[in-house]
Amino acid sequence: MSAVADVAASIVAAGAPLLFIDTCSLLDIVRGQRDAFTRDQATAAVTIIDLIEAGKLSLVLPEQITNEMADNFQGVQKDGTKSIRALNDRGAPDARNHDGVRRNRAGDRPPGAR
Repeated sequence: MSAVADVAASIVAAGAPLLFIDTCSLLDIVRGQRDAFTRDQATAAVTIIDLIEAGKLSLVLPEQITNEMADNFQGVQKDGTKSIRALNDRGAPDARNHDGVRRNRAGDRPPGAR
């Protein structure tokens, strides 16, 4: 049997539904809070991962998807990091310590703070 036939046979034998995800959907996860990523969406993503890991759902990633991810991942990751930093700079709660004092990237108190 060919490699494709072997994969097809294992998918059929598993009897699990197939999930095809496009590149933009995967990159949106990396991109972060470009729009409003809700708790329900995060829960759904974790549920999908759990189903895949349990063998109850098969994820299909055609070669085109892996190529597009390779071409675009680094730039999107930079954008995501920039978005997270912007959220932190606006004073998001997780950018503060338990005492409410804003920390710089090294975790030190700002100049003049006690």
